[in-house]
Amino acid sequence: MVYKKMAYSFCWGGVTYLLPHGYFIHKSFQHAGALMAKRIFWDLCVGQALKWFLTGLLFLLAFKVVHPLMFPYFVGFVVMQTSTWFMACVRGRA
Repeated sequence: MVYKKMAYSFCWGGVTYLLPHGYFIHKSFQHAGALMAKRIFWDLCVGQALKWFLTGLLFLLAFKVVHPLMFPYFVGFVVMQTSTWFMACVRGRA
């Protein structure tokens, strides 16, 4: 039973990273083109602020409603974050 709780805690950590990040990507890449530069900048700022808000909200919900184990939850969050950085580095070299 402990392993199940560890597994869903890890998954919730990943979801806590993925949902706000996915929203940020969606918001950031709505517009394209040189004529839309101000709109793109505004969308980046709003998207980042909402990403922070959603991340905080998901952390709050996780600890108030789901009650995950702390260590696997944070490991899941950090693994998702570092894997994104790693993929950006690998993609940059290609």
